[in-house]
Amino acid sequence: MSITLRSKENYCMGRMGPRLCIQTTTACNGKCFFCVGRYNIPCKVNVDEIIKSAISLDEYPDVLLLGGESTLFPNDLIKIINSIAPYKRKITVNTNGYNLECLTPVIKKLDKLIVSVMGNEEVNDNIVGVKPQLYKIKEFHKENPKLKLRVNCVVNKKGIDSFEKLEKFVLEMKEIGFTSIKFSEMSTDDPNDPNFIDLQKMLLPYCDDIHQKDTLQYGCYLEPKSLEKKFGIKVILNLTCNLKTPIKQPQYQSLTYEPMCFDSIYISPDGSIHKRFVSELDLANERGAC
Repeated sequence: MSITLRSKENYCMGRMGPRLCIQTTTACNGKCFFCVGRYNIPCKVNVDEIIKSAISLDEYPDVLLLGGESTLFPNDLIKIINSIAPYKRKITVNTNGYNLECLTPVIKKLDKLIVSVMGNEEVNDNIVGVKPQLYKIKEFHKENPKLKLRVNCVVNKKGIDSFEKLEKFVLEMKEIGFTSIKFSEMSTDDPNDPNFIDLQKMLLPYCDDIHQKDTLQYGCYLEPKSLEKKFGIKVILNLTCNLKTPIKQPQYQSLTYEPMCFDSIYISPDGSIHKRFVSELDLANERGAC
């Protein structure tokens, strides 16, 4: 039986390096139909235990704070950031932008801020149902010039579904003050999902450095220099794979895969520590996202 080795340019092969992922809450005020956390159930939050667990994991200096939507509970979020900052190298906050103002007291302690925006104001309201406080972006940059400011956008038929829309969106986000933008394909269990957009097919006519190959073999993380040159801002692509989206199976049929372990640690809202991803079959993790 053939064994297919995984590309190091895949998220689940450690492309981002060892990370400590802290889910500060499972609650969210967004309504994204494709969200991997849409099946989250309410759970108790123990901020003191989260902090204790995070500090104890000193071998994981890079931290990603996420939800649900962590800015729904600003006091908890600020307490966590202030408490762990002396012990960590990099802290990233992932948010839908609902309450960016709450980050003002700790913005100098962050390395990166990631805001999920799915298109222009009308599109984002229809998909997410939240109006992000994007006016804070330039203010944050002034307060912390080293802060990386990224937009995350999931391409889909209800939002950005063409190169023209993508280009307009990039230029709008650049003007707002973001320093990079990441476009992700949808992870979906439906082999006939009508909302799925194949980013490689969309961009291939406009880029000469989109690999148009099996992401398991060649990597799901791309930084096309052609797009950066065209738009004047760093553009990242997060492609899905045939293990996470059945739509890609006929195009890129997988063989068998080497057992592997995703080298990140996950702290749940109650403060307990888990491995996010341990699977010999290399299936999607319990949150459904790389």
